[in-house]
Amino acid sequence: MIAPPDTLPPDFLAGPNGLLARPAADFATLPLRPDAGTTHRIEIALTQAARKADILTAFARAFDMPRWFGHNWDALYDCLTDLEWLPEGQFVVLLSGSAAREKDRITLLRLLEDACDAWQDAGTAFHVFIDPQLLAAPTAA
Repeated sequence: MIAPPDTLPPDFLAGPNGLLARPAADFATLPLRPDAGTTHRIEIALTQAARKADILTAFARAFDMPRWFGHNWDALYDCLTDLEWLPEGQFVVLLSGSAAREKDRITLLRLLEDACDAWQDAGTAFHVFIDPQLLAAPTAA
């Protein structure tokens, strides 16, 4: 479930992981505290991501995924719930733009929600901010 764009407390990274709706224009002003440890700020613009392959490539580039990344939904989930190639820390994913296919949007959002849950169970902050434009993107075949 995607939380509405309420006001974020300064310590939101300490709260439960999840998907949060937030306009992309607000991404620059998110309250990321330097004293909260290493925070990985991962920005992904899906403006050109009309196909599943483009979405997967955008994530692979943004997360600097290893060469063995399989460019499919299962591989994306595996990588997002591992991230061993990155230094330990908290993760804030900023997702903007649009994806043309509703099926791909739904799959991606469910996958991201599952990744948030997995990191919550592991005790690591993993928050995904989604521009509402992505949620309202038109359906295409």
